[in-house]
Amino acid sequence: MPAITIERYRRLAGRHGAKLLIATSIALPLIVAASLQLTDHWRIRSIQLTMTAGSAEGLRHSVAESLAKFAERRHVDVHLQASAGSGEALQLVNSGELDMALVQGGLAHDGLLNVQQAAVLYVEPLHLLVKVPRDDGAALPDRLSLTAASQLLQTLPEVSINVGTDGSGTAALATDLLNFFGLAAGDDYEALHLPYAELLRPDAKTGDLPDLVFTVSSLPSPVAKHLIDHHGFRPVELAVSDAFRLDWHGDGLSSAANGRPQQEVLRKSVVEATIPAFTYQVSPPVPREPLRTLGARLQLVVHRQTPPAVVERVVDAVYGTNFANVSEPMLTIDLLRTAPEFELPAGATEHLKKKTPL
Repeated sequence: MPAITIERYRRLAGRHGAKLLIATSIALPLIVAASLQLTDHWRIRSIQLTMTAGSAEGLRHSVAESLAKFAERRHVDVHLQASAGSGEALQLVNSGELDMALVQGGLAHDGLLNVQQAAVLYVEPLHLLVKVPRDDGAALPDRLSLTAASQLLQTLPEVSINVGTDGSGTAALATDLLNFFGLAAGDDYEALHLPYAELLRPDAKTGDLPDLVFTVSSLPSPVAKHLIDHHGFRPVELAVSDAFRLDWHGDGLSSAANGRPQQEVLRKSVVEATIPAFTYQVSPPVPREPLRTLGARLQLVVHRQTPPAVVERVVDAVYGTNFANVSEPMLTIDLLRTAPEFELPAGATEHLKKKTPL
């Protein structure tokens, strides 16, 4: 479109009168605004981000796939890749190898100077599953208390516990919780680090599986569902979140399993979580009543050099689209107003300002 000069504008106005003058005065700013918006559209559309959400077999990865679809509608192309878990994901974002990640909350962030928190999502419960031997076909309980699980394990010559893969948030929280109970790897139990794919193998024999399995997962956990349905595992109630948070003096101390250093846990950031009744089985119900446990709030983190305009569009994909219905209650921008575990990026704070009423 040829440029409209001031002189030509005046001639047109004089020839066609005031109506054309008014119409042109209205149309010209709209055309300019549309052109600027189109320019911004193509600039943002060319942005591609890399992201991880842990194991490809985990439900968190599926959540990330859904987020990627909604982000694409906001002109951000997200390419997913698997990782060992939240600990490794934080390191990958911090180093710049990945742009963003869905990670478990409640993990220490010392030295992660390039990691910022773009969004806060729902709470992921910690599952502790214990293998219950079948006694002459008797019905299995819907859950075990800590006392009942402890008594069961005392009958075994040795206890194997799958705390999670190295570099995962599950391994960090599970190992720290076992330390809280006064149990040490190597002395009191054998720590295993089997990946989800190994636990989900259809040809796995129940006797070859660990005695206990930990997993931090969105609901329903595919690992928990498989072990409950096919191998007689049952969840253990862990109503110790308050005591665990109060014992925060251990924060900042590295936990370890079989001599392997783990991502540190910030106990004060761990929350109480609930696994609803009937989550894993309806008849007979598993669990029969809501089951209390520990949990951590899922977070979306980004590298600090991610352009603010791109971050804002990702944040809008989380809270401003149907992706917000991924949990119950639905995700709202108010979650970002809670105390963040990492610094908020400029794109997130700008989005907050726009959504804050005067």
